[in-house]
Amino acid sequence: VGLARGLVAGECGGRDSLMSCVEGLASSRPDVEDTEEGEMNEEEYIGLMRYLEEAVVAELRKQEQEIIAQELCDQERAEIDALAASHEEGPKVTCPVCMRNTLHMNQNVVFCACGMRLSCQTEQVSLLQLESILLERFAAHASSGCVNQPVCSIQTVPGGVDMLMMACHGCEFMDIVI
Repeated sequence: VGLARGLVAGECGGRDSLMSCVEGLASSRPDVEDTEEGEMNEEEYIGLMRYLEEAVVAELRKQEQEIIAQELCDQERAEIDALAASHEEGPKVTCPVCMRNTLHMNQNVVFCACGMRLSCQTEQVSLLQLESILLERFAAHASSGCVNQPVCSIQTVPGGVDMLMMACHGCEFMDIVI
C-alpha cells in the first residue's frame, strides 16, 4: 500500500523507478520470491500487478472518501456560518415601497436603498413588528376581494410627520401603516 501511495503521488514515474517500486512491492509480498530484475515468472508478475492495481484503487478510494468528507464538513461549516450571519443581521423585511430591496433600521429610522426613509421616533417599532403590520394590511386588502396589488408610499402630513401609507388604485383602499 505504501508503494501504491508512491504511484498515486507520482513518485514512481519512469520505467526504472516503476521497476524499483514493483521490486519493492514484490519483496513485501511473502508469495513472491526474491529474484533479480526481470527474473519474475509470468504468474508472479500478473499477481503482483493485480495486487498493485488493487492497492492503487484502494488508496484512490480512500483519498476520494477523505475529499468527500472534507467537502461535507466545509458545507456544514458554511451553512452554520450563514445561519449565524443571518441571525446577527436581523430580520429580512422587503421594502413595501420598491418591493425589491431589504429594509434596514438605525436609531428608530427605517430606510431602504431605494430612498425610502421613515422616522419611527413617535412609534417605537422594530422591523419584525413593521413586517407583521404590513402583512396584516396586505391581508386586509386581499380579504376585501380586490385582486390589485396595493402600493406603499411615504406621505408627510402637516407638522412634518412622515407616515407609511398603503393605497390601492383599483378599489380605493387606503390605510395608514405607520
